[in-house]
Amino acid sequence: LPSSLRCSPKFTKTVHSQPDQSRINPMAAKRSKPLRGATKPRLQSIPLKGTSKLQDVKDLCDIVKIPLLPWQEFVLKDMLTVDKKGNWIRKTNLILVARQNGKTHLARMLILAHLIKWETNVLIMSSNRSMALDTFRQITNLLETNDHLKGFVKQIRHANGTESIEMLSGARLDVVAATRDGSRGRSVNGLLYIDEIREITEDGFRAA
Repeated sequence: LPSSLRCSPKFTKTVHSQPDQSRINPMAAKRSKPLRGATKPRLQSIPLKGTSKLQDVKDLCDIVKIPLLPWQEFVLKDMLTVDKKGNWIRKTNLILVARQNGKTHLARMLILAHLIKWETNVLIMSSNRSMALDTFRQITNLLETNDHLKGFVKQIRHANGTESIEMLSGARLDVVAATRDGSRGRSVNGLLYIDEIREITEDGFRAA
């Protein structure tokens, strides 16, 4: 062998080659970019065509400086589509999303749009009262800490059992239990928000 390639008998050199991860795992080559969730759902109703009030919600997001995620915009654009008379085309909407993906932010901004932009009543219902109150507190926190939004508020009640928000326009938000009598006597001309609907009893759903 040429002198440059000879090895001393007292020393040996072992070279371990690294396997090509892209050949072992084809997905390895694609992981150089950050993983992101899908904007469009796996299952959905046929998207509606027409005017949407999505921009009203986005305007409020700009005020609180918390923008919508792409999937939230996709859902709200269809959900808030109206006919030529300005009425909602979809009367009932069901959203099934895994935890920690932004459902609460979507809900609170939609609720604020009903109270401020469209001046309609909102009813929050949940089988777990603590979860309903958590959504209520997040909404009140935005209203109380934002100088622009607080100007629309007439009164906020935090007392146990009387949690509610009353706007200067007359729009109102109430929190009720998901029972047969929980929503009785309540008038909702805007949004009935039911959290964790899988836990709602049939009597509670019928009463709503």
